[in-house]
Amino acid sequence: MEDGRQQVVGLLFPSDFFGRPFEEQSPFSFEAATDVEICVFERQAFQSLLERFPEVEHELLVQVLTELDAAREWMVLLGCQSAREKVASFLLMLLRRSTLIGCEKAGKPDAPIVTFPVSRRDVALYLGTTPETVSRQVQWMSRNNIIKIIDGQTFEITNPQKLALTAAREEWLDQLSA
Repeated sequence: MEDGRQQVVGLLFPSDFFGRPFEEQSPFSFEAATDVEICVFERQAFQSLLERFPEVEHELLVQVLTELDAAREWMVLLGCQSAREKVASFLLMLLRRSTLIGCEKAGKPDAPIVTFPVSRRDVALYLGTTPETVSRQVQWMSRNNIIKIIDGQTFEITNPQKLALTAAREEWLDQLSA
């Protein structure tokens, strides 16, 4: 915001699209939290591509609608969930996304590893809480054998079912096993 306040409203992952293909500018700014490679399209060329290949436009629409659903889910999370549920939901979201893009496995076959893609401060901004609260909830999940802390940003999900229960998101388990 103009006064320096910041709110993280989304995280992008490999293959995600951002920007406004039919507009001059986006009302939001984007900041890379890690090294990234970005593929940039000139707007007119991109619009021509979409006109020539409607299946690409269709896939873009599907992705936009998926992001809209995720934003709606996140509004529910921010408005209705406890701090513990928020942190568990965030870890579960990272786990769900990692299954889409291929995730690293730990020593056990069904123990995926997820990494906070941003600092704990930014995770806290994203969750509407404080970095200390995020740390307390991560420690609680570690003590309760839901996750194993590898380092301050990286976690082995040792019990995805219990993570989903902690997040009050049991329905997400089906998507993880699909």
